[in-house]
Amino acid sequence: MKKILLLSVVAVFLFACNSPSGSSSDGDKKENKSEGKSSTSGLYIKYKLTENNMSVYNSMYYSEGGKEQAMIMEVEVLGRSMKNHILRKDGYVYAYAEGEKNGSKFKDDGKYEDFLFNITQKIEEEGGKKVGTDQVLGKECIVYEVADEKGSSDVSKFSVWDDVVLKLVKNGEVKMEAVEVEKGKNIPASVFEVPKDVNFAERQTPDTDDSDFNEEGAKG
Repeated sequence: MKKILLLSVVAVFLFACNSPSGSSSDGDKKENKSEGKSSTSGLYIKYKLTENNMSVYNSMYYSEGGKEQAMIMEVEVLGRSMKNHILRKDGYVYAYAEGEKNGSKFKDDGKYEDFLFNITQKIEEEGGKKVGTDQVLGKECIVYEVADEKGSSDVSKFSVWDDVVLKLVKNGEVKMEAVEVEKGKNIPASVFEVPKDVNFAERQTPDTDDSDFNEEGAKG
């Protein structure tokens, strides 16, 4: 289901383009120019993603209406905890690792469909069908089943609550599940600010229609 793409896949692509400086992940090193500014009401959702016996936590923040979007991807590698940030704002997608001084950005040309807003319409456009209900975090969800590709035996099931995906199951295996969700959350404006102390190199916009650009290929 290529048209519905998690920003975490884009994150893997962008972070692979950066040369690590070897500095440790230390949030105190970063200046936050927007600390103390006003907050906004929006959507907060934290997912647990499981792939190859590795767990990744994605905290997603959406301003009201989804105009601005931010993601913090937390992963532990070789005993080291890392936080990678993705920010979608003002026509660009920004990516940087906490504690690093270099990041990447590319123009957001609209090809990157968001995983949350109007998800029911997107699933139906992909030929998805209602197959039942589910309970996630005590919320009643409608389950949609979608074939990944025409003629493929791979099937994904999406548990959707109030037009938000709370769980993704692929071929019977849970790949992603919400562990926290809150609508109308008071989100600090600083979450959606581009950090001033990170140098962003502009990259070519990844092509989601390229069959080589998938989760397995992006990891390399």
